[in-house]
Amino acid sequence: AQVVPCPLRFQVDARDPCSMVFQRSCTLRQLTNVAKPLLKFENDKAVLDPSGLSAIREIPGHIYPVILLGDGRAGKSYLASRILNLEGGIDVVVVPVRDLLPRDQHGHAGDAEECPEDMHMLLMDCEGGNNAIAAIRTLVNVFGILIGAEVIFVAGGCFSEASLANLAMTLAARSLVQLGSETALPEQRLVFVVNKNTLRYDSDALETALHVDTTDSGRRENRELVLRAFDERRFCTIGTIGSPHFEQEIDAFKDMVLRDRRPFKVGGALVRSADLVVMLRFIVEQIQTMSEVSLPSMSRVVLMDGFLMPLVERLLSEMEEELPPLDDYDADFDSNDGRPGKLAEFDREASHLTERGLVVEARAYLERRLDGDWMRRLQLNRALGEQVRDIIEESREVVTSKRWQRIGGRSLLASVTLTVFSVTTEVRSTAIKRKGATVYTPWASHATPVEQIKEEAFRNHRMRVPTLMGSLLKQSPCMWRKLVTGCSTPWQSRTCVVKEGHMIWWNPDTVTNGTQEVAGAINFLWNQTATVEPDIADPDAFEIRPGGGCEWEACDAFTGGSRRTFSFSVAQSQHTRTQWMNVIQQNIDWAKEARESLGPGDTRAQEERMHSEVSRERPTKAVAEYGTNWHSHGRICREVSDDP
Repeated sequence: AQVVPCPLRFQVDARDPCSMVFQRSCTLRQLTNVAKPLLKFENDKAVLDPSGLSAIREIPGHIYPVILLGDGRAGKSYLASRILNLEGGIDVVVVPVRDLLPRDQHGHAGDAEECPEDMHMLLMDCEGGNNAIAAIRTLVNVFGILIGAEVIFVAGGCFSEASLANLAMTLAARSLVQLGSETALPEQRLVFVVNKNTLRYDSDALETALHVDTTDSGRRENRELVLRAFDERRFCTIGTIGSPHFEQEIDAFKDMVLRDRRPFKVGGALVRSADLVVMLRFIVEQIQTMSEVSLPSMSRVVLMDGFLMPLVERLLSEMEEELPPLDDYDADFDSNDGRPGKLAEFDREASHLTERGLVVEARAYLERRLDGDWMRRLQLNRALGEQVRDIIEESREVVTSKRWQRIGGRSLLASVTLTVFSVTTEVRSTAIKRKGATVYTPWASHATPVEQIKEEAFRNHRMRVPTLMGSLLKQSPCMWRKLVTGCSTPWQSRTCVVKEGHMIWWNPDTVTNGTQEVAGAINFLWNQTATVEPDIADPDAFEIRPGGGCEWEACDAFTGGSRRTFSFSVAQSQHTRTQWMNVIQQNIDWAKEARESLGPGDTRAQEERMHSEVSRERPTKAVAEYGTNWHSHGRICREVSDDP
């Protein structure tokens, strides 16, 4: 191809307005000789012809590439000759655009960027897509459509579904050409021409056909390909030669092509002749791996069978080789999961494909295959992990019912109401597998239910809290007694009992009837600050007082006021000072625990229970003595077995 050296002009014969007479300054043979082959096939291999490349390389300015493709024998070459004012068929030719414009349009072509003075049209006539004897028909169309700013698709005789499928086949094959990450295919406009037309079509026939709602997946994919490839689409019809409006239709078609003229750009940058030669060579290198395809759905055949499925099989084979052998249970088996990596690799290698529906379908197939292979290995690993490593027996206590019951009887705490649970013991076996999982047998009752008190301090409290009864000398707080007796420290003999968080005393000479109240009592549940300490000056004496400088909280059961200190002596007692002090201290400690059991510390619930259930008054002698049995030698005090 070479630049046509002579201008081409239009002239209308006034005697026959329907005919176009072309006046040329060179002969038809000379003009036909300027058409050079660009893409040839030698032994079914695509080859760029040096003469065509040389002509393109010599283009001095901007390039306006126009590609004619479509049905075989549809008249593409004739339409190309009419665009160039020739009468013969061509392969590829380069001519200045100004030489193709009517004289009255010179100087009215728009701004310099739309139609610069040095713009040349690169016109390419491709082999028919449905020509059964074409050598490598699909590759020809692919080559042309990738470098055409203006795509003229010629359908022969009528606007048919086969024509749309033919166009879609070319678009599907184009998506296999992968460009760089920062480059993009040039924007293209479509002119759909029905040549040798004998039917009547509306101007929007193409848009109507492209947007028709169809359930056929092949037809729907073909339409989606065209809609995505061309944002601008035009439709025209040209009748048969000799029809009444033939020349007007030719003129309208030619005017449509020339008015669409614009410089060839890729990614917004102008493509010069040297750049275009590099691009052509790049495209040819890409299409060498494509085979001849003649199936109706070009996108599925080219993309799915020719690219996507081989990619899927390769990734599956790699996955199989990368997985380690599984001879024993692997606790870290999930770390070998290469599925996400293979899917990501698929996404990268298929990212340039524009037919995302096929990509999604192939990806889903790959994902199913990867999941199937992985699950087989996973099930084997799980089978190994199901082996039992150890068995453990465990038990638990379960509350089956509860009731409320007062302590009652002659207890000092008879009014305290306890919550009694019915508790049964259940057992089960736990199997620990090699993979660390545990399997439990159902809980089963193992023993007869037993009753258990909720308030832990009161569980077996009469066995836990020691009881002691005996004689002690108690120092009187009354000053007149000291004056009458003449003693500095008058001591009085008293019978004393320590039990259930109480210290109780009375005069055995005056309190002889069980219904009589005792002389005094310290309730350690009420008086939580009580302390028992030895008298340093007297080895037989010890004292009970409120600790920490506090006062007695409840002093209803004794005299002497809220700050009184009680002094006792074991000089005439059956028990030692240490025994008395130990038992008293244990009762003080238990009283604190018992009060806490009646409700969380210093809460309203505890206060209400203390007032309603724990007496602040002096007990009777019978209650004080109940539950103790003073041995004849006065040394042993023990629980009475029939005490409720």
